Amino acid sequence: MVKRQEAQDLLLHLLQEAAPKFLSGKYLASALSVTTRTVRNYVSALTAEGYTITSAKTGYRFEKGTLQRRFTFNSDSLNIIHTLLYERRQRITRVALAANLHISEATLDRRLSELNEFLQGKNITLKSKSGEIYLQGSELAKRHLMYLLLDQESQQNILKEFTLPEEQQLGLKKILLETTAKHHLHLDSGTLNNILLHLSIALYRITHTHQIDISINERVHKQLINTGAMTIAQEIATQVKSSFDIQMPAPEIDNIGLLLLDSLHASQPNETQLKDLVAPRFYLLALLLLKNIDDTYSLSLTQNTTFISRFALHIQNLYTRLKANIEESQPVQKTIKKKFPFIYDIAVFICAQISDIFEHRVPESEIDFIAMHIGTLLMSTSNPQPVSFYLVDKNYLNSNRAIMEKLHAKFGNAISISKVFQTYSALPKKIDYSRVLGTAIPVPSSQVLQLSPFVDQRDVDAIQRRIKQLNDQSNSDKILHYIETFLPESLIFREKYFDSASGCISWLCDQMESAGLVEPAFKSNVLKRESLSSTFFIKDIAVPHPLKPMTERTTLALILNQAPMKWGDSSVRVVLLLGLSPNDHQKFQAIFDAFIAVLSNEETVESLLAAEKYADIIKILRDNVVFAN
Repeated sequence: MVKRQEAQDLLLHLLQEAAPKFLSGKYLASALSVTTRTVRNYVSALTAEGYTITSAKTGYRFEKGTLQRRFTFNSDSLNIIHTLLYERRQRITRVALAANLHISEATLDRRLSELNEFLQGKNITLKSKSGEIYLQGSELAKRHLMYLLLDQESQQNILKEFTLPEEQQLGLKKILLETTAKHHLHLDSGTLNNILLHLSIALYRITHTHQIDISINERVHKQLINTGAMTIAQEIATQVKSSFDIQMPAPEIDNIGLLLLDSLHASQPNETQLKDLVAPRFYLLALLLLKNIDDTYSLSLTQNTTFISRFALHIQNLYTRLKANIEESQPVQKTIKKKFPFIYDIAVFICAQISDIFEHRVPESEIDFIAMHIGTLLMSTSNPQPVSFYLVDKNYLNSNRAIMEKLHAKFGNAISISKVFQTYSALPKKIDYSRVLGTAIPVPSSQVLQLSPFVDQRDVDAIQRRIKQLNDQSNSDKILHYIETFLPESLIFREKYFDSASGCISWLCDQMESAGLVEPAFKSNVLKRESLSSTFFIKDIAVPHPLKPMTERTTLALILNQAPMKWGDSSVRVVLLLGLSPNDHQKFQAIFDAFIAVLSNEETVESLLAAEKYADIIKILRDNVVFAN
């Protein structure tokens, strides 16, 4: 049986994905393996939390919800912010904005109202004057908003990077949920996303006539039949045929059956697991690759045994494709490298090792597939560090416990209460009052976040804003340290032009080596990384780097050119070479993503190009880089 909170989360997810369409109570009950009455109770609970869900004879429809609980934006709202932040720095008329987004003016007004709720407390305001709409706020606040949107997109929408239509992906998810619910099989979010990923890849291959014979042996086939996995997989294939007129071949159906095994094993522990059916050498290889990622990037992918099995299955199929010299066309949108730079780079790191082991070049399309696998896992296991607070409360009628329970219900593991005091005078002498929550009065500082004894929605909103402020401040301090420490004036170069990316990389590496900052092997490693996939990420910017941290201390080198120079199939004006130390490997994602995010803004790039002094460059980077948790 699915836990109540998990079921409510899944219900909300289904309604948000389907909006503005209605989903019937019968369909939702089937998807969640509950009764229609329970669905009504879940909807009531979500409504009480602040979400607006319309009920009608045709079912339920998601309208809008509190953005504090989960940053989930519909496509209209994302496009509005994208237009105002990225495409237009000036004003745009209301009529033109609605036309550009292909929505009615009435819909635009609703979306603008929702966005005003979201932007409260972020030092940005949506303004409308004389029929024109614009964002009012500091450039730093806008940079923070840009990075927040990029981060939220990375956390929630990686599957949308497939070139398959979004309606088709939603249809596939519906088929998966309905079919597994029929067999009383619950799919957690990780399993659901992983099977959806495989189905999407399978349909892409079939429609592009890239099918290969990856049939499983008879022993494995019998195990799939005995466990019931084959029955479910065949029903999914039947529904795919009915809905999309796409005939799934036997090998692809076998794969879906294999991916269902671990979910079946969870409900029937005596049944066969996927790892028992994947060839041992590929399972061990998957374990080795993921262990290398854990060591290099400070992740914990090897703790997820189910993912190891699924990843091993993918590698086994990849080996078959490489042996058959099958190179697939790009199945993923070209924006994946920009939106998910860290995830993409992990995929490149994996493929470099696979290439060495199999002695076969891994095509870029396969890097995309690996990135999607890693992305779906990280999307399901994201667990940010909690923000710690002190609580000051006089504990009338055991109010401490009631407040703590409400905070946990609203924020889960996002915050932690380090210690509870009854008076402000009992707090440590050197206290940061911005980390104090209090119900007692009077307060000793305006920095104390005063709460009502009942912790209402206004308190929740205020705490959410405080969490963001504390994270932003902490992260800004960190990135300032990195910039000033790792980017010496001697490694900033202007107007340096080369005929190729490899020529530029070689020259920059030579400068680092001459300064005694890197070993000769550093250059070959950076060039190898570039050969696997271009480090051109966004307009005018390249960020070359080695396959893994390998310098004695972290060092950056920067080239700023007024005119573009050739970089593979693209051209760049800014080149940032990252030389990361193994001592900083835990910070790799934050450093990498932070620089990608800041350099994605054209105004910042132009400011860097115009800066004449080292101090000016440091100030521009310091003021604009948002360091990710």
